[in-house]
Amino acid sequence: MQHQPFFKHVSSGLRARFRHEPQGDWLVLKLGWSSDRQWLPDPDSPRWGREDKSPPHLVTTSVTLSGTECPFENYIAWLEAIAVGCQVCAFTWDCEGPSGQFTWRHGLLEMEWTGRQKHPPFNHRISADRREVVAALYKTFRGFVTSSEYRPDRYENMSYGDCLVLCSGFSLEELIGQLLALDTYTAASWMYSLERIDVRQADADEPSELLQLFRKLTVDEPATPMAPYLEMFPFAWNGWPVSKRRSWLQRQFSCCYHSTGWFGSNLRAMRSSIVEDYLGWSSPYERQALRGKLAAGTGPVMQKTLGREA
Repeated sequence: MQHQPFFKHVSSGLRARFRHEPQGDWLVLKLGWSSDRQWLPDPDSPRWGREDKSPPHLVTTSVTLSGTECPFENYIAWLEAIAVGCQVCAFTWDCEGPSGQFTWRHGLLEMEWTGRQKHPPFNHRISADRREVVAALYKTFRGFVTSSEYRPDRYENMSYGDCLVLCSGFSLEELIGQLLALDTYTAASWMYSLERIDVRQADADEPSELLQLFRKLTVDEPATPMAPYLEMFPFAWNGWPVSKRRSWLQRQFSCCYHSTGWFGSNLRAMRSSIVEDYLGWSSPYERQALRGKLAAGTGPVMQKTLGREA
């Protein structure tokens, strides 16, 4: 006689997808799940609520996260806690006013959000499998930040050099190489032109628009440096050896006061070996292969179900 388990898990169908808000540095996390796995608030049972008895359907909602107080290190740490078996753990964040909290509690995912503009407040509780929660929320995060949809210049506190690499299509060494051979006045003109590039002013949907802006300011319409800027540029540049010129340029390009103006962390480099081992990404090769699938849109990013708009 075959014994059936006392509890039989039924998938909540949890799905998640990140995207940028049209303005500012806000990121939108859109969530979806099956209604037959959610529990509704009930004053008679405040701890557990009551089961949703409506016909099964896809429930969708969304929250926003801001880079001003970048929450993603805590987001990853929360997923790690779930992955290692913590029974009760929470992730909270502040989105410049509104706030949210996701809590994992003994097989229930509790989600609270105070609301902001097109993203109304909610308080949901769904039955979910531990692996399902970790996979849905981690894979969609990594899939987004490694895809062409993610614009680091609209979230991260990038250095001056990182911004130039992003909008020029050249490597930092290529840019430095162009400047090394120039005389004082020409090098100052180029640096002044680069100073005028604000990756935010294009507010481009495609990085190619940033490249056009870069070419306009540095090639097609190079600027004549103002006297104060010439005074800030090294007066002895012409007599400096290449090594000293390179060192000065590297210091300038590493500064963040010329950056995008946002405050978010580098999400592209943010990942967790604890979560990836738990999900079975057991080797660097397998991790890289899955990363490629996510970036190409062939992985479990849930685009078809959740759509591209909130």
